[in-house]
Amino acid sequence: MVVINCAYTEQINPAGATPVLTRDQVWNGLQRKIRKAQDFVPIITGRDVLEEKENEVTREAHFKERPGYPAHSVKEVCKSYFPTRVCVWHVGRDIEGAKMAVHNSIEAMRKMAAAGELD
Repeated sequence: MVVINCAYTEQINPAGATPVLTRDQVWNGLQRKIRKAQDFVPIITGRDVLEEKENEVTREAHFKERPGYPAHSVKEVCKSYFPTRVCVWHVGRDIEGAKMAVHNSIEAMRKMAAAGELD
C-alpha cells in the first residue's frame, strides 16, 4: 500500500487581516474545529466523537452530497499540539483539499473572533 502524506501551512495574520487573531484565539478555534467541524467546513453536516484521549480525538465527519460526490462519512484522527498546531489524519485528502481546509478554517476563526466567540 502506498501512503502519501500532504500538509499545508498558511500565515494566520497576514498584512491587512482583521481582526488579528491572538494565539489563544487560534488555539480555541482549533479545539472548536475538532469538535464542531461543521462550523468551519460548510459541506460537513455533523460529526461524532468516537474516542477522546489526552491530546487526540478520533471523530467521524459526515459530508453532504455535492456534485460528483455522494454523501459520505470519513473517520479522522485529530492530534493537538499545544499551543498552536492540530494535525488531522484521514484517507483520501489531496493537497488542494488541505489548502482549502486550512484557509477556510482561518477565515472562520476570524469571523468567530470578531463575534467574541473565541475569547
